[in-house]
Order: sequence, then structure tokens, then C-alpha cells
Amino acid sequence: MEKMENGYDTVDIIEWIVSTSSSDELERILPKIMPLVLRVLDDYDVEYKTRGVLLVHEMISVLDLTVITKFGLENVFIDALFKCLTYLTEDRDLPLLKSAYSCLMDLINKSKPAESKERSILYEKMMMDGVVPGLTYAGNKPKFLLVLLEAIDGLTAELGVLLVRYLKVSLFGICNGLCSIDTNINQVALTSLEHVIQQTSPRMAPYGSDVLRALVTLWLNHCNKKDNDTSQILCERIKIIYRLLYDVCQDQLKTDAQALMDLDRASFEPLLA
Repeated sequence: MEKMENGYDTVDIIEWIVSTSSSDELERILPKIMPLVLRVLDDYDVEYKTRGVLLVHEMISVLDLTVITKFGLENVFIDALFKCLTYLTEDRDLPLLKSAYSCLMDLINKSKPAESKERSILYEKMMMDGVVPGLTYAGNKPKFLLVLLEAIDGLTAELGVLLVRYLKVSLFGICNGLCSIDTNINQVALTSLEHVIQQTSPRMAPYGSDVLRALVTLWLNHCNKKDNDTSQILCERIKIIYRLLYDVCQDQLKTDAQALMDLDRASFEPLLA
């Protein structure tokens, strides 16, 4: 979008209007600014599209639910936001992807009743149309993986037992995160794993060995870094998650744990004993 002589563009003006308007004021001018907001959200330029998502997020946080539903905005915004989940190529796509996941979660939470079928369908759609292809095409890119792991963690709480349908792909992404050399990714992966185990414990056993392998990789990357506070915090978290995993996969992990102890008792006893 072209800038005016004073250096501002149309989006700057819309952002100023939205950020300075009360809920009542925003409701009154909604019919006038909605076409502009949707135009920004549909812009081909990723930077403007990201600003469009942020505009939508601010609007849904300000507006009452009755206003959102009266104008039918929730479904219009949801459809547009889902399209943003496909941006998985360049680093400049990252702010858009992160903003779109966050905005979608908040919009669905606000506009769809808890435990409703429509709400569950939309969260599953986020997995199928967002996380699954995201892990397939960008799961090897650390910055994208971090966003996707954060999405998995948020969706785990919302999907509950329905997550078992996506357990394999979720654990694939989490194990990639555990094996990363980026400690921020490690921390998010551990948190996501803890929540996934809690929600899907009856179905975890077949994946126990793969998850243990990833935990052991993370353990070996950090257990000897005694002077590194971050590493020691990670190691304490790994111990907690391992015990949680062992509690739900006992028979499946006994042989693996014993093999690791036989291989290098000094390294693994603090984790497995």
C-alpha cells in the first residue's frame, strides 16, 4: 500500500483508529472499517497481512461477543486466518504464522461455546490444516518448529482426548524439538510433551521408546554442563517428564531403560534410577 506524503499509509490510520477506540466507538464505525481491515488481511504482502492479523486480534479483544456474532465477523475472520497458516517458507513468514495461531485460538475461544462441536471441529482443523502440514514442510526449520510446538501445546489443552487422533504427528514434532540444540525449543517441547502425556496417557505406550530416545538425546546434550544454569534446569525437567512417561509406559520402557544403564550407568543413572 502506498504511503502518503506525511509518511503514513492507510494501515497506519486504521491501526490508530482501532487502538484508540472504545468498544462502543469501534462498534459504531465497524461497517466503515471492516472492508479496509479485510483488504489488509487479504494483502499479498506478508508484512501487511501480518498487520491485518494484529488488527483483527485487537478488534476481537475490544469488541463484545454479541457485536462479533451480530455482524458475522467470527467466521469471516476465521476463514481468512486459516489461510495464514500456510505461510511456511521464509523467515519473514514467521510473525504472520505466530500471530495467526494466537489470533485464531483467541477468536475460537471467544466466539464458540466451550465443549461445542463447532469449537472442536475448528481446533481439529487447526491441527489438520496448520500443524500437520507445518511439521511436514517446515518442521526441520527451528524458528518454525518453535511456533508449531507452541501451537501443539495450546491445542492439546483444547482438544483433550481428541488429541489421540494426532498423537503420532504431535510426538514427531515434539521429539524434533527435544533433539534441537536450541534451549528455547527444548523448553517448549518438554512442556508440550508433559501436557500431551497427561491428555493421552492410555495411548502413549506405543510411542514410549521413541520419546525416551529423544529425552535421552536432550539429556546427553546437557547433563554434563554442570556450570550452566539453563542446562541444569532442563535436566531437572527431563527427570520429571521421564518419570511421567515411565508411569504410563512401564512395561514398554523397562528393557530400554536397562539397556541404557548397561551402556553407560554413570551418565544415565541420575535420569533413570
